[in-house]
Amino acid sequence: MGACFGALLPQSCAPLWEIRGVLPKRLILIRHGESEGNVNRQIYETVPDNAVHLSKLGWDQGQRAGQVLFEIVGREPATWQDLFLCVRVFFFRILLQIYSRILAKQVLDASLRRRARSASTKVAFIASPYVRARETLNAIKKGGDFNMQFWHEDPRIREQDFGNFQDTAKLMSEFKERKGFGRFYYRHPEGGEAPSDVYDRVSGFIDSLYRSFVDHPADNYVIVTHGVTMRVFLMRWLKQSVDDFNNSENPDNCDFVVLERCLAGRKYKLKLAQVVKPLTDPPTVLSAMPLRSSGGQSRVIRDDPPPSQ
Repeated sequence: MGACFGALLPQSCAPLWEIRGVLPKRLILIRHGESEGNVNRQIYETVPDNAVHLSKLGWDQGQRAGQVLFEIVGREPATWQDLFLCVRVFFFRILLQIYSRILAKQVLDASLRRRARSASTKVAFIASPYVRARETLNAIKKGGDFNMQFWHEDPRIREQDFGNFQDTAKLMSEFKERKGFGRFYYRHPEGGEAPSDVYDRVSGFIDSLYRSFVDHPADNYVIVTHGVTMRVFLMRWLKQSVDDFNNSENPDNCDFVVLERCLAGRKYKLKLAQVVKPLTDPPTVLSAMPLRSSGGQSRVIRDDPPPSQ
């Protein structure tokens, strides 16, 4: 009898119960909007990759992405409850009466308190600290009129490093060499990374993401990041192969990838790959994007919100 009830209790009791009880309904990955570097690669010769701003088109793309994001998440009830969670709560209430009364009650009460605190949290945001990603997040906030109740930046989801100031001609030569070596394993010299290096830091990010789910529950987690980082995240999360990565391409600026949680359990499925296009603005032409030098104001971020508490 005791062994039977023990099998129904979560292993390690609190951690597994807490994680399963607060997994978001969706994980939404969004690539940053069009940047100065997307228009003119030579800007990387004088401006650090982390300080490259959005173009006007990129800002408009971000606002449009905010509108699309609101269409996905904005009309739902404030808290998403799945059938599996309700069944677990029911069984836990039975177990409170017949097995491990005190311990089980502590676990249940802690989980329900977190749910109650998160009742008004529909969307949590995490962004790369690079200027173009942060500006995209701010444009999304403005376009979707989100209150940004919880957000933070995480350096582990930054862009793949290609070195410091980048010589354009040399970088193009490296891209050609990469084709023969293998895209996933090719490491750019002089301080650069391979996607396999990005995989390692994204794996650490995913581990801590589960802790964020527990500490800051929300129905939707939105991650604003970069093309290679998005592909590596999907590779890691969906357990894809190296060949899957090598056969994939970066999404366009401000494109979405939506992972939706299955009704029961911890698995997610690829629900939607959303292409976001601005309503009116034409593509930026090279002549409209002059080169600039790095300066003390280069990391001033447009419409930056205050840090969440």
